[in-house]
Formats: sequence, C-alpha cells, structure tokens
Amino acid sequence: MKKHLFYTFLFIYLITALVTLSSLIGIIKIDDKYLSQLVPALLVETAVAIIGLFKKTNFFEDPKEQIEEYKKKEVRNIGLSKTREGERVKELIPTEPTNAQIPSIEEYYRLYYSFDERFREQHNFVDKWNGKTVEWKGKVMSVSKIGNNNLSVHLFSLREDSNDSVIAKFDKTKEVDLYSLRKGDIIQVRGVLDLSVPNQALMACTDFTFMHQQ
Repeated sequence: MKKHLFYTFLFIYLITALVTLSSLIGIIKIDDKYLSQLVPALLVETAVAIIGLFKKTNFFEDPKEQIEEYKKKEVRNIGLSKTREGERVKELIPTEPTNAQIPSIEEYYRLYYSFDERFREQHNFVDKWNGKTVEWKGKVMSVSKIGNNNLSVHLFSLREDSNDSVIAKFDKTKEVDLYSLRKGDIIQVRGVLDLSVPNQALMACTDFTFMHQQ
C-alpha cells in the first residue's frame, strides 16, 4: 500500500513539474490563469519532498557507522528471536509445582504422563512424590470394604472431561461416615500418596471433608 501511494505522488509530481517547466520555457502554451496555479503547486510539492528527504536521510553520516549500526540491530534482533524461542521451549517442558503439594488429581496425572518415554525423569517424579502428604478434592464413585479393618473410596477428578482417579483408603473408624456418602458427592481427602502403581494412585487417608452433596 505504501509503495502504491509513493509512486502515485511521484507520478503527480513529475507531471506537474513537466507541464509547468514546459510552459515556462515555451514548449507548450498554457493559459496564464492555470500557469499561476501550477507554479506555486510545483514549489510546494518540491518543498515537501525536500523536507521529507532531509528528515529521513542523514547526509553526513559515515557509511561505516551505518554498517555498524545495521549489524548491531541485526544482532539485537537475533538475540530477541533466540530469547523468545527459548521461552517457547520452556513452555513445552513439563514443570513440577514449586509448592509443597501437587494441587489436584488431574495435575498429578498430567505431570506423570508428561514424562512418557523419558523413563528416568518419570521414575524420579514418582520417587519424589511417593510418600508425600497431599490434599485432593474428588467426586465419589464408590465406597467398599478392604478386608475387615479398612475401607476404600474411589474418587474421580472434578473435571468432566477427565477419567483420572485415586483410591483413598481409610481405617474402620470412618466406616459410618463413609457409607453415608452417595455417588457423585464431592469430598476433600488428606493422605499420604502410595505410588507403587503410578498410573493408579493410592492414598492412605485419616480423614475427609464433605464439600458438596449430589
């Protein structure tokens, strides 16, 4: 668009100059009425072009300095591009939470599966969080007995599009409270992670908080 405007104004300027100068030296005849308007128009166009040229061009700058300045700009642009590329790469690398807990069921599985095919990193991640205490919210899917002294609650992620789940184990003292729950109730459990089978997390829990009834 800028090129089109430039060439349009250049064409108008050249036509004005050609017609005006030709009439002044007698090559073509133009009525004085029109010539008196063409001469000021040519002077104004010439003045605008000269002012614009002086604003955009440094006539007294050393060409070597121009080359050095150009090189510096290129180096800055390359550095900026590398910085942005590095930031994009960092975004793609999975990062663990900096706080003391993994905040949710889905976040644990997101991190775990982000290390797929990088077995050492996945192993280190599981080893780091195995045995740590966490607090997670989940949707109750089932309550069942394990032997004579323990019960388990199968909790699913609160995200509707997620099938991530954890099995929370309690001792018998919580039997009455746990069996009073209904499928779909939302509870928050606090317990110690057991990642012996990392793709099905277990928690050894002592208590839970009722959050919402289905």
